[in-house]
Amino acid sequence: LVTKRIRRGLHEDPPRLARELHENVPRITSSLYPGRFGTVDLLFNNAGVIGECDKGVLSSSAATWRWVLDTNVMGIIHGMQAFVPEMEAEGGEKHIVNTASAAGLYSQHRATMAPYVASKHCAFVACQALNTELTLRGSNVQAHVLCPSIVASNLVNTSRYFLSQHAEVGGEPDETSRKFDQRLNSEGMSAAQVADLTFAGIEAGNFLIVTHPKITRERVDARHAEIVHAINLQPQSGF
Repeated sequence: LVTKRIRRGLHEDPPRLARELHENVPRITSSLYPGRFGTVDLLFNNAGVIGECDKGVLSSSAATWRWVLDTNVMGIIHGMQAFVPEMEAEGGEKHIVNTASAAGLYSQHRATMAPYVASKHCAFVACQALNTELTLRGSNVQAHVLCPSIVASNLVNTSRYFLSQHAEVGGEPDETSRKFDQRLNSEGMSAAQVADLTFAGIEAGNFLIVTHPKITRERVDARHAEIVHAINLQPQSGF
């Protein structure tokens, strides 16, 4: 019944389906788990849409902001709240891998994709908070956050489909979307490579799993320097 409803909703009214899923995650989860499909030892919590690639803070509609934040942030929060208590109750070694993005680790110096980048910063901090919470109470569940950079995927086209059905966006991609999609799929790492690096990170016990360390380190270093410089410009307050 759940599967049929999801399939129908994808064609009829995706935003409404998303709201219903957000509101009913605990009920849906309890109907499927635990017992029916056994235990959950590894949970891969991945929810991601990019929104309108050519839009920034001011030009992205409120509907786009809500859609991106509901999916990229609330999507993984619902997953954590629905599964982690059950995983803790089962005992034994458990892992939850939340997918954020390397874009959630460094500064945003582009005038586009603002909702996406903001959502990934929020997702990373939420995962960090979960990790601290679980560590402090000695939980059997270990949290990980996966922060990939460019990965070959259908992310742009999938977002365009939803937007073309439920926003004032044409079916053809804008130039920014087209170029970004082309870059993802010509230069991006394969999903199989990401999976291998993710499992290596889990086995190593790493909270932060980064698939593109060179470019991520460069951009994080630049963000650190930018923040320190801004702090040094402030008047000394004694605090």
